[in-house]
Amino acid sequence: MQEQLKNLINKIKSTQGLNAYDEATTKQIIIIRILNLLGWDIFDVNEIKPEYPVDPQNSNEKVDYALAKDTNNMVFVEAKAVSIDLDNYEEQLCNYCFKNNVVLGVLTNGISWWFYLPRVKGSWYERKFYSIDLIRQDADAIISKFIDFLSKQNVTIGKAEENAKKNIRIKAKKTNDQQIITSSMEYFNFF
Repeated sequence: MQEQLKNLINKIKSTQGLNAYDEATTKQIIIIRILNLLGWDIFDVNEIKPEYPVDPQNSNEKVDYALAKDTNNMVFVEAKAVSIDLDNYEEQLCNYCFKNNVVLGVLTNGISWWFYLPRVKGSWYERKFYSIDLIRQDADAIISKFIDFLSKQNVTIGKAEENAKKNIRIKAKKTNDQQIITSSMEYFNFF
């Protein structure tokens, strides 16, 4: 799995014209291939449920993919074209997740992958616990986080949520440590 993911990521890094990919192409060429390599059976609609209805009352509200055999550890993946700025779609994804009490939410344009814990208290920003950039980040680090947060094995046993919460605690500690350092520097600069 890891070697195949590394090969795919390196291929994507070297691909010219990625920004010309529309949403359908992004899904087919990047997103589905990554999910497949993470252990999801792309041909089983019980594992990857495309165009999953978010709200039974509103047939127009659908998330691109719902990953899971059951709803206990379901992950929503909202996909956009490579050239689309994801900032405009955070609230949409999080609302989809809230309506279905989803464990993890992923917003991606194939290159950027933003991971959310919708059940955690706080703003969208605070619920966003990790970001992957296929072009800028090291392939080995990307693979490790994809496996932690999105592999079928980790999602289905609840380990993905556990890994995400651990990541949030580490992020909070770093933020707190940085605030202490900044406050200390301001204190000493005062004198």
